[in-house]
Amino acid sequence: STLYGSGSSQQDGSISSYAWKKISGPSVSIASPTSQNTEISGLSTGTYIFQLTVTSNKGATATSQVTVVVNGAQAPANKAPTANAGEDIEIILPEDIATLAGSGTDDSRVASYRWTKVSGPAGSSFEDETDPGTNVSGLVEGIYVFRLTVTDDTGLSSTDDVQLIVSRGSVNSAPTANAGADKTLTLPSNSVMISGSGTDTDGSVTSYSWRKISGPTTGSILTANSSSTQVTALVQGTYVLELTVTDNGGSSARDSMRIIVNAAANVSPVVSAGSDIVVTLPANSTTLRGTASDPDGSVSRYQWTKTSGPGVTISNPAAVQSGINGLVEGVYIFTLTVTDDRGTTASDDVQVTVKRASRNQTPWANAGTDRTHTLPGSWTRLSGFGIDPDGTIVGYRWVKFSGPANNIYFRMTGSTTTTPLVSGLKTGTYKFVLTVTDNNGGTGSDTMLLVVRSSTRGKSAVENSVAGDSTTNQKVAIVPSSEIVEEPSLTVFPNPVTTTFTARVKGFEIKEQLGVQLVSLTGATMKKIQMNFNGDNTEVKMDISNLPAGQYVLTVAGAKNKVSQRVSKVSSR
Repeated sequence: STLYGSGSSQQDGSISSYAWKKISGPSVSIASPTSQNTEISGLSTGTYIFQLTVTSNKGATATSQVTVVVNGAQAPANKAPTANAGEDIEIILPEDIATLAGSGTDDSRVASYRWTKVSGPAGSSFEDETDPGTNVSGLVEGIYVFRLTVTDDTGLSSTDDVQLIVSRGSVNSAPTANAGADKTLTLPSNSVMISGSGTDTDGSVTSYSWRKISGPTTGSILTANSSSTQVTALVQGTYVLELTVTDNGGSSARDSMRIIVNAAANVSPVVSAGSDIVVTLPANSTTLRGTASDPDGSVSRYQWTKTSGPGVTISNPAAVQSGINGLVEGVYIFTLTVTDDRGTTASDDVQVTVKRASRNQTPWANAGTDRTHTLPGSWTRLSGFGIDPDGTIVGYRWVKFSGPANNIYFRMTGSTTTTPLVSGLKTGTYKFVLTVTDNNGGTGSDTMLLVVRSSTRGKSAVENSVAGDSTTNQKVAIVPSSEIVEEPSLTVFPNPVTTTFTARVKGFEIKEQLGVQLVSLTGATMKKIQMNFNGDNTEVKMDISNLPAGQYVLTVAGAKNKVSQRVSKVSSR
């Protein structure tokens, strides 16, 4: 804005100087504070008071003030939206569907669209009248006018119309037929697939028909009314086949192709150098096991050669199977070339990979969880298992490491199984050791404790002779089945598992809270859930589809007891 001091005057002299200053108000910039008139800038909303002081040539002064009020900006008034129904459209029957391409703009937001028919034949319908780009179907010959109404978020609206002309179709144009490229084959191959096609510029192709124009009398067209068909039972000679294409207007077109069948040539022999072989040092020899046959004759010669790899000796290179010796670490490629009785050859390769000696990984033993057994039942069954990460478990051995002294009745039956029976138990703590052996002689061990305690009830009066590992019969108490307390147990099925398994639990106390945990052989926890025991055959499902294939251990633990089971995850492919 500009401040004007043009009203200043001096009757007995002249004005020698001017001085503008701000008395009050927000910050501002005075461009020429010593001029009679000056620009002021940087104004903001509020009230300013400016004072002008003038001085005469005799030193007299006078002042005057002016007020400048700066108002805040006002929001612009809402404007109606703009509707655009799109370009006019023209279609030709039999096409009876058209797409409307409407749109709308607004200074705020478009709230809705709605299409209506202003004029035109009856029977048409919108796919979605609220969609600016909707389809309209059921069109017949004539002129339609459709209107698009666009409404903004304040209720203001505007409209635009589009014209749709539906014309009757012109005279039908004949389709185009293409029988495909000529085919050549050599006996004994006597069948071939032929593929034709057809196009129609003003409609669609409705049918295809193949027929033989010329050639030998034998030969069959399997599906003559399809664009693609197999032709079988061919013999030596040249066949000419014709494809007829018909469109939806009844017009047709034809095209032909040839099938040239040559006399049988010598068929190459079939050779296989065998499956790839892996050898682990210190083993340094193996056998190449090739096979070969000739469909129309016989194989007359075999030849093994080394294509790539370190030095090696081929013991019998002219035989279909040959030993190779002196292998060292590396990858070898051997080629078996066979020649048939007409001089045609064929070859195949086999790869032999020689690896350095690997160190056996120690197997892992699990003797089961520590548990308590209550007399008078004087026997129970132990349960353990073993896992070998790089092979298989070939042996189990249970031994009693420690236990009550002077127990001449103690026996262990099945000590080389996973579930031995121990009998002749008496009050005290037993420590058992399970040792597992893998297929490379590696061993792993684990221990478990069995605490045997006295019964709070009287002993059974019934006794029976039970044979142990020796031939001497010992007296042990037999408890009625109604008094036997079942030990906690865990069953997993299916096992091995690809995606989801079910764990069935027995022997815990009703309503006892159980922790279910799945761990890897390295001890990493993979899955962990809580559940309540609701009686025998309580089950829980666990999805391990996202875990890699391998061996895991599932453990279910209550307040006093814990049971474990091995779980094998296998790939679904």
